[in-house]
Amino acid sequence: WWQWMGRESTLMLPPAAGPARLTLEFGVMTQNGLPRIELWMNGALVDRFVAASGDVSRSWIVSSRSDRWNELVVKVDRTVNLARQGLGADPRDLALQLRRYSWSPVRQ
Repeated sequence: WWQWMGRESTLMLPPAAGPARLTLEFGVMTQNGLPRIELWMNGALVDRFVAASGDVSRSWIVSSRSDRWNELVVKVDRTVNLARQGLGADPRDLALQLRRYSWSPVRQ
């Protein structure tokens, strides 16, 4: 199961008591250079980095809310439009393809 996103996307994660481990595996479009990615959890910056390649796998320990859903916002500074650039037929502005994620409380 794959999900493409443009410059910004939101993923709602279930409540978790205490800190939680967030793991993301995704691909990024590199035709216009390596993109800068920002992750925000419940309005707080988690990480800001430049993708080292087209395939990224990272994990973070983040503060989570136990009383309501947690909002993960992913922002990418550049997109690729395959149709406009003559690279394919897809007319969407693509930035990041989420391939897998996991979200679980950290055992203390």
